[in-house]
Order: sequence, then C-alpha cells, then structure tokens
Amino acid sequence: TDNYIVAPGWAIDGGPVHHRYFNSREEADASDWADVALKDATIFVAHNATFEIQWMMHRHRKPFMDFLKRGGRIFCTQYAEYMLSMQQETYPTLENTAQNYGGSMKIDEVKMLWEQGVLTADIDQALLIKYLVGNDEMHGDIGNTRLCCFAQYAELEKRGSLAAFWH
Repeated sequence: TDNYIVAPGWAIDGGPVHHRYFNSREEADASDWADVALKDATIFVAHNATFEIQWMMHRHRKPFMDFLKRGGRIFCTQYAEYMLSMQQETYPTLENTAQNYGGSMKIDEVKMLWEQGVLTADIDQALLIKYLVGNDEMHGDIGNTRLCCFAQYAELEKRGSLAAFWH
C-alpha cells in the first residue's frame, strides 16, 4: 500500500517526547526511527496496541522483533482501561481514557480533517506535530498515552491485576 507513518512519536519513561516527520513513504522507509525508539525500550506502550503491533510487524519487523526477543512487553492502554472498568468500557478512546487520568483533549481540528477525508500527509506539519507532541497547555497523543500507562499500571498493581494484564 501507499500508507506510511507521517509523524511517529515516542518517549522513554518520563523523558522528552521525540518525533520525526516524513514527506514520503520512501523517506519513512529509509528512516531508523523505529530502531532509535525501541533500542532501549523494555515496554512498548500504545493505545489500541493491536494496530501498532500489526504496523510494526509489517513495516518495522526487525527492530520490533529484536525488542520482543530482548523480553520487551506490550502495554495497551485501551486494554488496561477495559480491565480497569471491569469490562464495561469495551472500546475506550485515548481521549476519554486520558481525561480519566488528568490528560488533555485532542486537537479537534486534526480529527475534523481526518473525518473530512484529508490524508495525514496533507495536514499542516506544525498542527500534526502539536497533535502528536502537545505543547505547554496540553499533552499530545504521546504524553496522554504515557500518562494513562503510568496511572493504569499503578492501579492494576494496586488491584492485584497486573499479572492478569500481562497474561
């Protein structure tokens, strides 16, 4: 397919949010962003990790498999919220989940553009990066996902459910 990740983002623990921006699939495919992002990671955190895992296996198989072979684990904030809601919240959104833990709302303009059929590559770069990384007033997707993970991990541990989550 012609799909590619226009702007990947990542953070390690509480460190800064990193990102890259690609103008084409060729540029994205030639990048080492996945190697850099996964090099020192022990837990891969994502909201709706199934999508992320499929993409990583399709486009970035080697660094992702190397991560798994080192004992890397996957923490899905969507699945964690499902468990923490006692299976009542079947498909929690990142936005709603993040707000449960003090996170911020997403930038509606990006969501509106997607709903209108605008391709990610055609969205203003500064707006897209703000959506991903955030700014002083709000968390972006990466910060919201990290915030959810830290809070959910602690809550799963407190409830004695962390082992069940990992299984």
